[in-house]
Amino acid sequence: MLDKRVYKTKIIIMNAFKQLIETKRIEKITIKELTDLSMINKTTFYRHFEDIYALVDHIENELVEQYIASADNVLTIFTDPVQYVKTITSTFISLQPLSTYLVRNARKEILFRKMEAAHLQAIYRVRPELKDNQKFKITLEYLNGGLISIGLDYFNNVADQEEACVVIGNIFKNTLVEFNQ
Repeated sequence: MLDKRVYKTKIIIMNAFKQLIETKRIEKITIKELTDLSMINKTTFYRHFEDIYALVDHIENELVEQYIASADNVLTIFTDPVQYVKTITSTFISLQPLSTYLVRNARKEILFRKMEAAHLQAIYRVRPELKDNQKFKITLEYLNGGLISIGLDYFNNVADQEEACVVIGNIFKNTLVEFNQ
């Protein structure tokens, strides 16, 4: 069980980071700025994180967990792809501006890989027969990459968001039809 004080301290640090990331690049954020804004000392920061990049890694992992949790029934990717895309989209939007920043900076490849790996593992738990299917993995990676890329352009505008979700959901549906049971 996680100690409440540890949990609260990490939340305080992450919230300060989220504030700073809106105006600065990761490389420009200092531990001093972060600890001043968090109203903690450096020792406390280093008790929880090795450096800024360890903090970013922790935040990315939390984003991935929330992303996957939003698709609690990953089978909807096969049964109702439009709804699946809408769910993933609304989760991504709810995590902004942090999610947008992380996919628009130099670490986006790391975040995408974490999301893909978690997504595939969630699907493999309910569809283990797809685990060794390289064609499925490539197809899903391609579709998810497109979803995220297109999402950056269309998901901030609600009118465009609905249309984009339908279009992308239908692309998922038509592309994944061969993998349906």
